Amino acid sequence: MIQLINRDLAPKAKGWLGKWQNIIDSKPTYKEQKEEARRLWPQKSTTNTLAAVKDTLELMCSGAKRCQYCEDSAACAVDHFEPKAIFPEKTFAWSNHIYSCQNCNIPKANKFEVYAQHTGNRINVSHLHHTQQNKDTVLQRPTKGNSVLINPRYENPMMFLELDLKMKSFHFTEREQEGTIAYERAFYTIETLELNKRDYLVDAREAAYENYLSLLQRYVNLKTSAATKAELNRPILAIKKGSHVTVWKEMIRQHLNIQELKVLFEKAPEALNW
Repeated sequence: MIQLINRDLAPKAKGWLGKWQNIIDSKPTYKEQKEEARRLWPQKSTTNTLAAVKDTLELMCSGAKRCQYCEDSAACAVDHFEPKAIFPEKTFAWSNHIYSCQNCNIPKANKFEVYAQHTGNRINVSHLHHTQQNKDTVLQRPTKGNSVLINPRYENPMMFLELDLKMKSFHFTEREQEGTIAYERAFYTIETLELNKRDYLVDAREAAYENYLSLLQRYVNLKTSAATKAELNRPILAIKKGSHVTVWKEMIRQHLNIQELKVLFEKAPEALNW
């Protein structure tokens, strides 16, 4: 996971999102707002406005329409970072939308925990969706607080997560020590999105590492053989268009601790800025 470069949504599309959100917000109770969000989203999710949302989110993907969580599978669903089943007031909020694949969307589902605004206590608010409610039940709004799950639209996941390149397990690990909030958030994000549990993700990260390594070696070889600018640009462009961008970012971050990377980056220090 890497931090996304946010883009502005077209004013017209943003206007329609606002109108639909106002319909939900106009309902007098939290329970009615939840019901309206559940009714309205499927109706509007096939409109041109949601197509514009997807198009804009796609421009923010780290690869060609790659999921903004795992960077692997094709993004196909507008995920609500703060689940609409719990936060109906965020159903049509542009800032709450993430372009994800089904393989991330399904395990994430409506799992959501927050650090309570006033106490700092960690609270699971997912029960608001799973609890069976009858007609007479008065639902309480979730406790306000900061998300435990790392949000790639507004945070840099690499501040919390690190990819194991040194031992070549290609698993995400927590950067900070156990017991810290940073550790808790990293662990929760890895587990919730199943970033290490899906073997094909680990295999894909390993393949990306070998591909980036090969391209960097090719660039170094071309550089030492006095290749033309056009020839040098080919591996550079291939690296910039590569999959699993986090792998390349980690290769840069960890190059001093991995001998094969240290040697190559010493020969091509300009690659540290690609």
